[in-house]
Amino acid sequence: MRKINYKVMRKKPQNQKLIFIDFDDVLLNTKTFRKELFSGLGVPYKYAVKCYVEMQNTRGRYDPHPYFMFIRRCYPNMRYRLLMRMLNAKQMRTRRHVFADSEKFLRWLRKDGWRIELVSSGNYAMQKRKILGSGLAKFFHKIHIVPITRAKGREIRRVLNGRRGNFVFIDDVKIIVDDVKKLHPEAFVFQMRRRRDREKSNRVDAVVKNFSQAVNILKKLHA
Repeated sequence: MRKINYKVMRKKPQNQKLIFIDFDDVLLNTKTFRKELFSGLGVPYKYAVKCYVEMQNTRGRYDPHPYFMFIRRCYPNMRYRLLMRMLNAKQMRTRRHVFADSEKFLRWLRKDGWRIELVSSGNYAMQKRKILGSGLAKFFHKIHIVPITRAKGREIRRVLNGRRGNFVFIDDVKIIVDDVKKLHPEAFVFQMRRRRDREKSNRVDAVVKNFSQAVNILKKLHA
């Protein structure tokens, strides 16, 4: 992590209030969410998780049909519609898994005049259900869902539409924050590292463990 330069975001006032935020493991506790998601599906929890991990490793993201095919290898009587109905219902119950400081942070951003853009990745339908079920969608100017994580930097470039990249970005994954910082060197990039098992970036402007730490830095950036 490089030394924070609090002057960098003060140069262009017209762009000071734009922030892009990730959803999973930044606003939403995916560890507790997935524990609920994969429980009660009619197959052992550990096997349901194993199939999810295997699918992620082979396809790079969640996809309902391949997941169903992984499940059926050991549970051939599992019905597709039943599994999808259970998963879809659970994906809408994300409010209980929102981190305790997430809504407070979004309220602070809105009160302070920030334009909040959500940039998430994964299966479009699943992510949309999770976001809407969280109760946080009302805070976002727009919701952007890209198929793969590495596409976030390009999606931000599309949203900027030729404007200079003087914005704030928050994500938890090293490869993503590094990629965004490379594509948009003028941006102020946070890595949200709530989990110790997350690989730490040394390219971002700041690494934080919660939104309280992020707010303290943002206040100094715009003092």
